[in-house]
Amino acid sequence: MAMLSGITLGTDEVGAPGIVVGVSVDGKEVWSEGLGYADVENRVPCKPETVMRIASISKSLTMVALAKLWEAGKLDLDIPVQHYVPEFPEKEYEGEKVSVTTRLLISHLSGIRHYEKDIKKVKEEKAYKALKMLKETTMTSDQEKELKEKGGKSNEKIDFAKAKTEQDNEAKGRNSKPGKKKNDFEQGELYLKEKFENSIDSLRLFKNDPLFFKPGKLDLDIPVQHYVPEFPEKEYEGEKVSVTTRLLISHLSGIRHYEKDIKKVKEEKAYKALKMLKETTMTSDQEKELKEKGGKSNEKIDFAKAKTEQDNEAKGRNSKPGKKKNDFEQGSQFLYSTFGYTLLAAIVERASGYKYLDYMQKIFHDLDMLTTVQEENEPVIYNRARFYVYNKKRRLVNTPYVDNSYKWAGGGFLSTVGDLLKFGNAMLYGYQVGLFKNTNENLLPGYLKPETMVMIWTPVPNTEMSWDKEGKYAMAWGVVEKKQTYGSCRKQRHYASHTGGAVGASSVLLVLPEELDPEAINNKVPPRGIIVSIICNMQSVGLNNTALKIALEFEKDRSD
Repeated sequence: MAMLSGITLGTDEVGAPGIVVGVSVDGKEVWSEGLGYADVENRVPCKPETVMRIASISKSLTMVALAKLWEAGKLDLDIPVQHYVPEFPEKEYEGEKVSVTTRLLISHLSGIRHYEKDIKKVKEEKAYKALKMLKETTMTSDQEKELKEKGGKSNEKIDFAKAKTEQDNEAKGRNSKPGKKKNDFEQGELYLKEKFENSIDSLRLFKNDPLFFKPGKLDLDIPVQHYVPEFPEKEYEGEKVSVTTRLLISHLSGIRHYEKDIKKVKEEKAYKALKMLKETTMTSDQEKELKEKGGKSNEKIDFAKAKTEQDNEAKGRNSKPGKKKNDFEQGSQFLYSTFGYTLLAAIVERASGYKYLDYMQKIFHDLDMLTTVQEENEPVIYNRARFYVYNKKRRLVNTPYVDNSYKWAGGGFLSTVGDLLKFGNAMLYGYQVGLFKNTNENLLPGYLKPETMVMIWTPVPNTEMSWDKEGKYAMAWGVVEKKQTYGSCRKQRHYASHTGGAVGASSVLLVLPEELDPEAINNKVPPRGIIVSIICNMQSVGLNNTALKIALEFEKDRSD
């Protein structure tokens, strides 16, 4: 199989002792295989049941806990985190009080640091990246000079020559030579040996540190054209109206579903409203009056446009766009932060009333992920691999002992490729099931609602997806959107993924949804698409491109 030889070649190139790959097509696992050794010293080969560190894919698992709590009304994503975790101190940025919210933490826009504690180094790196991106566009020499001059002002002088190009490898799994240490793997906190009792206890590592950037903000209540100018402004019956992110999330924007006939949609809405009224204590005269009004050709009641004012001030929702004080601002800075997910674990505990690990184990049970557990050194975990790194002499050595209890939510779980495939399929099912409801009423609901999955897989402005520059970070997933610039040329497929990099381990989980035609799904059931999971016991191995190639090959085979 060409796919197998490609994986073998990739393993040889990076020098990983062992690697395991799994693939599912339309919800069914079709390939899982291990190559190399899970334990080099004892010559234990890798196999589909091999358990390894999944590193930052743990963030995507934690997102499910947050989403379930949000769906149940137990968690507000847009209020300060102190509402749930008063132990986390209020923050200021340059003397101004700022709010850190759950939503900002999820998408790494809170300003909370990662492993690098030197704020100057982080800002130098950000400035260098900004300059590099501008230089790759049509920036003039005068613009470049102006940017450098601005960068050198005040007490935060930016040394572009010294600024590092190397990026976070713990969560992003970039391609690099295995023996060469990169930023995160030089940070002492990555090798902590202390055991933390709970998420609240872990906060002491970073809660009193300053924010590296002002918390970024997305305004839910300004017109969507602010972020997507390609979407035209809208009118309704000759009146200009605003479509906002908040209205889209709650299906109050007026944008159509699959039915294109506006008359049919309004008739259905009117019928439902009439039926609801009839089920109340409406008198026969009221019913007659309603029918007469509804029957006039030019005066049909627009039930879809009629507003039902709801008292949702506690959650900061308002049906009238623009009336609410902005939740978010422009000008945010993306700063990937595993510590942010440690705080999210504490929020899960307070919002759910359960210990974080207990709540996650319930989720793993629901998803049938029976081999996924938090990494602890004491328990006997069958099929657990050993983890490796190359020393300065390019010799393969065992990684040092680490205790990941401080970051279970952001990078501390163990799993198998099989469990990751199950997880990916559950997410894909929830994402797609709404498309099939009209053709198959017997379908079970998804673990997360379709609208929740759409929110999770919607790219967030001002974010980065370091393992694929074509994409952006969403909510604990990186997402690349469908795009084709030129005819008969490269076509960018829509997919979601997350990579992981830990001490002695790298991983990826990639979901490639099928491009569905709503008019031709009668004989299909969700999930429809390719899921690829890869884990290996060597750090700093970029696996996303390999996973995407595998997914596209399986998709091609299916279409052939």
